[in-house]
Amino acid sequence: MSEDLLAAGSNYRLNSVRGGGALFDVGCYGVGVARLFLKQRVSRVQALALERNGSGVDLHLVGNLDFDGSALASIEASFCSGLQQTYSVIGSGGVVEVPQDGFIPWDNDALIFHRVGDSDSAEPIVIEGTDQYRLMVEHFGDRVADGAAPLVSLEDSIQNLAVLDALAESARCGTSIDVKEPLGDWHAEP
Repeated sequence: MSEDLLAAGSNYRLNSVRGGGALFDVGCYGVGVARLFLKQRVSRVQALALERNGSGVDLHLVGNLDFDGSALASIEASFCSGLQQTYSVIGSGGVVEVPQDGFIPWDNDALIFHRVGDSDSAEPIVIEGTDQYRLMVEHFGDRVADGAAPLVSLEDSIQNLAVLDALAESARCGTSIDVKEPLGDWHAEP
């Protein structure tokens, strides 16, 4: 985000009443990727955030996710750092790395590196670029029209929000936070 937009204070991303901040604007992608790859529940989080302009929202946040003690993930979300949208998944069986444009909805090709075990060489995988936002909107429209289940379920989206809420609370409190199970009857009727 440009310094002009940050200084102006008129950007909706800086409105705390509307859920503004780097975590809710771009941190959702890192949380989503970690949960997608690990396919486990996040039980506990810890986060630190910077707020520099008096907006009451985080401009830069780093967070750690604990997947019930069996795996860990780190995320970073920022309005004030250079553009970097990358991710790496590192496990005992190897590494998957997206070194650039991991979440950018432009037509750039996505370059993914897959390294198996302790190998020094990584197999490059190229995925043709597309406008990811356009695909999301088209998918939503198709699901409304045909009634089929979306790729990302309502339950998964609510679980992602529970993790984001816990990260925001951790940043405010300065301590680790247990991720709460969503309350109430939030299951969508078919």
